Amino acid sequence: MDSGIWLVNPAGPAPFTYSALIRRASVNDAMQVIVRLSDPLGRSSESLVSIAPGPVLPVPDLTDFVVSPSINPPGTMLTWKSKAPYAMWDPAPYVLRVTAAKPFLMKFPPPPVTIEMPLPDVPPDEPGPVPAGNDPLRVRRFASPGEQQDYYAFCRVTVARFVVRLTAPDSRFVEQTIAVS
Repeated sequence: MDSGIWLVNPAGPAPFTYSALIRRASVNDAMQVIVRLSDPLGRSSESLVSIAPGPVLPVPDLTDFVVSPSINPPGTMLTWKSKAPYAMWDPAPYVLRVTAAKPFLMKFPPPPVTIEMPLPDVPPDEPGPVPAGNDPLRVRRFASPGEQQDYYAFCRVTVARFVVRLTAPDSRFVEQTIAVS
């Protein structure tokens, strides 16, 4: 994919928003870009934009894990927070994977229950308690103001540990393993 520029809201009201995708040979390269805009009368304006070396996207983060049992409906709730951009699709979304590992009851481990989805596809939580159902694992996002979002995973089957992984579009990731006692 090449570099390019495009109008983000062509049918929207002024002022218009423009975006640029600039490919660097290496993520470690710093660069400066001059943005020049000219109107049909020949007037122009320009601005110098500096891009520091390193990734442009925020580092994926997972914090404040809390495990709690649930009586009604029966199951285990895991909550956590993240500042990863949850509504971002371009250039690609962050991807969330939650795995619930079941306890060893025999010689071989039972298969885990896993959900993986782009962060924008994590459904918002419904009002009230977790509804009854037969889905073994569900993941939801609490509607939170600001950049930090609250998430939860609810597992209806017995779980020994959760593994939560958040991967950025540039393949950087963070992973946490949380034991259930």
